[in-house]
Amino acid sequence: MIDVVRDTEGIRLACIEIFEQEFQTGMIQRSLEGANEQTRERLMRSVPPLTISPGYERAARHLMGLDSQREAGLPMTGLANWEGNGLVALFEARLAHHAKHPECSRCKVRLVSRFVPECPNCGAKFTRKK
Repeated sequence: MIDVVRDTEGIRLACIEIFEQEFQTGMIQRSLEGANEQTRERLMRSVPPLTISPGYERAARHLMGLDSQREAGLPMTGLANWEGNGLVALFEARLAHHAKHPECSRCKVRLVSRFVPECPNCGAKFTRKK
């Protein structure tokens, strides 16, 4: 049996998978603002389910909650060693996700990739430096 709290690489991968699922869900929700309920349900079911085990998902979501508290300015005292290491893994996962899905420089919506020619949200055009 794997001790999830000691597997920081597994927690990092779980965070990346959760970020990716939330990104895909957000993209669908933004594109379906005028769609009927049946179409929304069908497209929301198209988001692939998480492939991580429930233990990794619980640990990753716990760390995301701690990180939210940290961002809100609440004191971070009494953290267990695995939580500190897990927060580092969460930070690394967030950096990887942001590198894969950069923000639009105009509207700040995350893009499908850094190679898209324009933002699907605001229509800003991007050029790549050669």
